[in-house]
Amino acid sequence: MTIEMRRRGFLAGTAALGAASTLLPARLATAQEEAALAAGARGEGGGMLYSVIEPTVIQALLAAFKTKYGLDVQFQRLGSGPLGQRFAAENTSGAPTADLVMIGDAGFLADAAQKGWIGPAGPLPALDPLAKDIWTGTVATVAFNPESLAWNTSIVKQAPKSWEALLDPAFAGQVLIFDPRNSILGVMWYSLIRKAYGDDFLRRLAKQATLAPSVVPAMQQVAAGAAAMYAPAIHVVVASLKDRGAPVDEAFFEPATPGQIYAAVASRTRRPNTARLLLNFAMTVEGQAILNRDGFSPLANVPGTRPLPRMTPVATEDATRERPEIIGLLGIA
Repeated sequence: MTIEMRRRGFLAGTAALGAASTLLPARLATAQEEAALAAGARGEGGGMLYSVIEPTVIQALLAAFKTKYGLDVQFQRLGSGPLGQRFAAENTSGAPTADLVMIGDAGFLADAAQKGWIGPAGPLPALDPLAKDIWTGTVATVAFNPESLAWNTSIVKQAPKSWEALLDPAFAGQVLIFDPRNSILGVMWYSLIRKAYGDDFLRRLAKQATLAPSVVPAMQQVAAGAAAMYAPAIHVVVASLKDRGAPVDEAFFEPATPGQIYAAVASRTRRPNTARLLLNFAMTVEGQAILNRDGFSPLANVPGTRPLPRMTPVATEDATRERPEIIGLLGIA
């Protein structure tokens, strides 16, 4: 297919992630190549980015983009499920708004490619040298977000050592967990936890924890002291709260999924050059240092980023098939 990925094939290509040999050195685009892209973007009247990434991070990326190229890009931030629904609805109705989309759902992007909503972006100097598990020609992995267990340091005095801390009876009723009905991405984490610890772990977790709709409101509760822990957390959200002085911390345990964030240019955009230039910028050293500050970049040697932990991908089809069983084990009606 034109996207060079199926749900299973695309995720399977990440199986070796976590090993240093899978990372490629970041490449700086030449001034001439960047100038050619910027020239095409001028006159398009700005752009629109749909993204699942934490708003302050996107604001920083777009501010740097404007400083470098003099181009304004607005953004809409939603979770992967709602963002995909909005992008699909707009394209189905013939009124697309987004020029570039950043989303964590590989299955959705596979369907979007088949329906012609996203397509090959053409030559991009910062991306073209990358391996195909990072850049397919249509879809780029712009960030990794392996899951973490996050906690309020005023409540949890000793740092957890594994996912099993979620079952600590000392925190009964103070644990938040992601509602697996809201996104297939959360189901992938439950799938790995189930394989590692068994069905009874999820049954016990259901008695211990309360469901949360997504990571942002859950972490706001943890930061405020209304909950002791949350899983699966996302580093960029935890780090943002921590930077603002919230009493939160996190730890990364095995197993964890890669939690990729993908980017693709909308096929029906009226501003293709702006979208291509922004995607190119996001995959330069400068862009990656902003997107993945204190996080996990798909590129090597990006200042201020962390080494990738070992991660285990879960195919979308497998998670979809397993979702009803996971919901049942968690006792969700």
